[in-house]
Amino acid sequence: MKTFDLRYLVIMVIVSSLFFFFSVPCLFHLATGYLCPTCGITRAIRALLNGDVMMAFEYNRLFFLAPIIVFLPSINTKRRWRDIMMIILFVCMCIYAVVRNIYGI
Repeated sequence: MKTFDLRYLVIMVIVSSLFFFFSVPCLFHLATGYLCPTCGITRAIRALLNGDVMMAFEYNRLFFLAPIIVFLPSINTKRRWRDIMMIILFVCMCIYAVVRNIYGI
């Protein structure tokens, strides 16, 4: 039985810290004017660290699915399941991006 690999967690913490402390702008938003699925996650993290869960949810609703997106595919050892899960999550992110830009969510 394969155990969870902590490298994913370490990489996620390092990348999140860089975005959090240096406030890197969204290149997709700068280029197109549309919000990408991850726009607002830095603000959501800051709001959550300040204890404002509802504001974090308003900044990016996908933020609360981020742990599932990162950890679920790495827990299961079957490659086919991992690939299917990643495709489903990618499709969900694309749908969220379209709905977010059309309805202003």
